[in-house]
Amino acid sequence: MYCSQPDLGWMRRVQQILGRKPQRNLHAIYVLHPTFGMKAAIFALQLFAENLVWKKVVYVDRLLQLFRYVLIVSSC
Repeated sequence: MYCSQPDLGWMRRVQQILGRKPQRNLHAIYVLHPTFGMKAAIFALQLFAENLVWKKVVYVDRLLQLFRYVLIVSSC
C-alpha cells in the first residue's frame, strides 16, 4: 500500500536543512493537501518545540489557494 504522507523523520530533516539563520529569514512553509495526521504532528511540534519554523506553517487545501500566497512570475 502506497502512503503519500511523509514520516516524522521528514520534519526532522526539514529542521536540519534549515539552519538557524535561514529559519529567521523564512516567511512560511506551505503544506499542500495536509492530512489530519500531518496537521496533528505539526501542531504537536508547535506546542513542544521551541523552534519557530513550525509556527510558520500555512496549510493549503487546494492548489488554487496556494496562488493567494505565492506570486507567479512570468518568464516572457
